[in-house]
Amino acid sequence: MSDPYRIDDPAPAAPRPREGKPGSALTILLWTIAAIFAGLNTAMSIAGQELIGAVFGGLGLLFVVIAVVRHLKRRRA
Repeated sequence: MSDPYRIDDPAPAAPRPREGKPGSALTILLWTIAAIFAGLNTAMSIAGQELIGAVFGGLGLLFVVIAVVRHLKRRRA
């Protein structure tokens, strides 16, 4: 008697991740600076300095965008 729940064909193996450096020093630096600016944005906003906080928030967002664009470019290469 055959088993209706048996899978005869093995599923194809998932592609292996590329071997290489998980993160370069520049990538780590970009994310660290973005996190620092996010903290400064929060601190200035709590302190009532919305304009200065907005500047720090904009700079933090800029560094996040740069890090994501670098990641996407490296992924396509």
